[in-house]
Amino acid sequence: MKAVVMAGGKGTRLRPLTCDLPKPMMPIMNRPMMEHILNLLKKHDITDICATLQYRPDVIKYHFEDGSRFGMNIKYYIEEIPLGTAGSVKNAQDFLDETFIVISGDVLTDIDLTEAIEFHKNKGALATLVLTKQDIPLEYGVVVTDYEGRIVRFLEKPDWSEVFSDTVNTGIYILEPEVLEYFDKETVFDFSKDLFPLLLKKGKPLFGFISNGYWCDIGNPDTYIKAHWDILENKVKGNFLSQSDEGIHVGRGTKIPLNCKINPPVVIGSNCNIEQGVLLDSYTIIGNNVTVKRNASIKRSIINDNCYIGPSSELRGALICKNTIIKSGSSVFEGAVIGENTILENRVVIRPGVKIWPQKIIDAETVVTSNVIWGNRSPKSLFGSSGIKGIVSDEITPEFVIRLGGAYASMLSDNNVKHAKKIGISCEKKPLNDMLKSSLVAGLLSGGAEVIDMGDCPLPVFRWAIKYLNLTGAIKMNLDGDITNIEFFDEKGINIDKDLRRKLQASVQRSDFQFCKATDIKSVKTLKEDLFELYFDNKLQSFEFKSPTIQNKLTICYQAPSKTIEQLCEKFFQKLSIEAYPLAENMNPDITFSINGSGDSFQVITKTGQIIEENTLLALLSLIKMKRNPDSVIVVPYKAPGIFEKLSEIHGGKVYRASSSLPKLLSKQYQMEAYDDCFTNIINLLDYLNMTGSSLESLIKEIPEYFFKEAKIKCPWKFKGQVIRHFMQHQEKDTKIEALEGVKLFHKNGSVLVIPDADEPFCLLSIEGKTENDIENLFRFYNDKIEKMIESNDQLPVK
Repeated sequence: MKAVVMAGGKGTRLRPLTCDLPKPMMPIMNRPMMEHILNLLKKHDITDICATLQYRPDVIKYHFEDGSRFGMNIKYYIEEIPLGTAGSVKNAQDFLDETFIVISGDVLTDIDLTEAIEFHKNKGALATLVLTKQDIPLEYGVVVTDYEGRIVRFLEKPDWSEVFSDTVNTGIYILEPEVLEYFDKETVFDFSKDLFPLLLKKGKPLFGFISNGYWCDIGNPDTYIKAHWDILENKVKGNFLSQSDEGIHVGRGTKIPLNCKINPPVVIGSNCNIEQGVLLDSYTIIGNNVTVKRNASIKRSIINDNCYIGPSSELRGALICKNTIIKSGSSVFEGAVIGENTILENRVVIRPGVKIWPQKIIDAETVVTSNVIWGNRSPKSLFGSSGIKGIVSDEITPEFVIRLGGAYASMLSDNNVKHAKKIGISCEKKPLNDMLKSSLVAGLLSGGAEVIDMGDCPLPVFRWAIKYLNLTGAIKMNLDGDITNIEFFDEKGINIDKDLRRKLQASVQRSDFQFCKATDIKSVKTLKEDLFELYFDNKLQSFEFKSPTIQNKLTICYQAPSKTIEQLCEKFFQKLSIEAYPLAENMNPDITFSINGSGDSFQVITKTGQIIEENTLLALLSLIKMKRNPDSVIVVPYKAPGIFEKLSEIHGGKVYRASSSLPKLLSKQYQMEAYDDCFTNIINLLDYLNMTGSSLESLIKEIPEYFFKEAKIKCPWKFKGQVIRHFMQHQEKDTKIEALEGVKLFHKNGSVLVIPDADEPFCLLSIEGKTENDIENLFRFYNDKIEKMIESNDQLPVK
């Protein structure tokens, strides 16, 4: 007799176990499921088989080849497009010239196939379905037979109201070749949904053989674990296990020291290295070539081939796919699944039920509470350089945002807030924002906060309004396509500091915040005040413009990326009594202000079309401030070029360099001193030009020449610390080092600041030199150094 092994399944419900592997190749007791099926067929003298393939056929063909290694003859039929179970078997019709058996390659069973075949022949059946009994048959095809075994009724995956039997279809069929004549080739056709109902309707001899053997449809991680445990409890007949010493099954070449504690039943594959002090508790299955380091503790877990379990790690009811590295002190808890080729850095915690898709890197000390599917890593920090950023509905889900809101409101309660919590929220009116906003509001209310809906509020107005409205804190969401960025602000309108970010992150990841009582739920209030009007009234109090004079001297235009920012610009210039126009073709204004999407920064474009770059613009604004007040304080980013100190030497004023981990140009000591509020700076610039009669071009010429370059260099996350350490430890000759933020290296002809990027696998270089040639030489030198470290995949060369 011949057999067809159905081996085209993707195993979608088993993901991430099957992300890079066809379901029939999932290991059961360290051998592919399909291999156990072949052994069952061989046991019943069925050695001439074909396999129908679709998903990753190369993996199956590579492992089984022509079958000779397994004492079988195997042919392969590849399904280019899904054709259903019967449609895929139809492709092998030329091979099936006698009675044949169809069996899934992704189940675990010991059903007596010989007995089923004899039943088929004795009944003179055209088709025989092998049936088994299931207490809960809702996920299977339910079948009813009469006293002779003839099928009289069946229904695919019923609900409880439709259940009329506990006998279900196993997907094992004994068929005569004639059944394949009832439908056409290349037609989508299913055995249980199409062919068997057709045969029943036509009154053909269709029988059901009820088997008492073991059968398990491995459809999800829970049944995958159960199948292993059933084998350990001897519920399944077959050659699954190696020889054992009192229930401890150990493969060849495996080394186990005497002071390990092993509680049977346990399976350990071949060529494993188990170190001292390891605990392997009952129902643990370890694959081949696995290293378990000292004092690791593993209970009720399945570990596939080629894994590394670091010292003092603990696994509890976990599934670990092949080629996974779990480093020192990490913990993976009940029901968690770690996809293949994943790295858990030191002291990672994977919470129960979490699934990590393949090829991820989980940063050290991360507590992972939700699935990690997209991207290539789950960072230790939720926060990037400005806020929490991610893809809506994938990385930033409504459920996550509810927790985020609840944690933020609870954190403010714990942060010595003595008055009632009022938290503002602002975002642009878009469907994705509406969804996240509703979730965020729900979380904030559950944390006991009163929510103030500030509408679509540009960032400078938003910051000012937080103080004006006496809010405890505020949240702003910015949407770019399907990526959102969520920023958190304190009562002064400043992005929350590093300590509060860490506190909020820990609260979200551990879910250790408390929701308030139902009686303490507050309300949501929508502002009726015109914040734009109030904001500009406040800003213009200290300025006296001679707008006709400005208008006679300058033609002014603006560029706005959105309707909200355009309305803000219109109101701004109206308040100044200045005629300014949206920039259009064939216009050649003296000055154009190009406002960014948040309304918190701007570019200046001159009459000649020159765009004044960021550092020059900041120097221009600083120059105006110094000229007006020689005692002024200028706050600039730490990474900014040295031009500001040169300006200070000429015009007075004191320069402070603020860490880039703080919001733009803000510090705790000098808040909003320079460039954060773009409209304040536009007022300052226009007012100065008006008062002095200077032109923009002449003012720019007062800024001394400088040479500066910023660059991003690819640097995998795991090497970022090595880069900084190397530059700290291996100082070049005649080079000075400063380590206030990242590491800054001073050379004779310039300086280089190296800072690891907070959001992406890059290092950021800020390079200043005496000439263009200097900065290019420094860039090449440091770029080559970092690239060599990455290429060697070890450490930077020591000079």
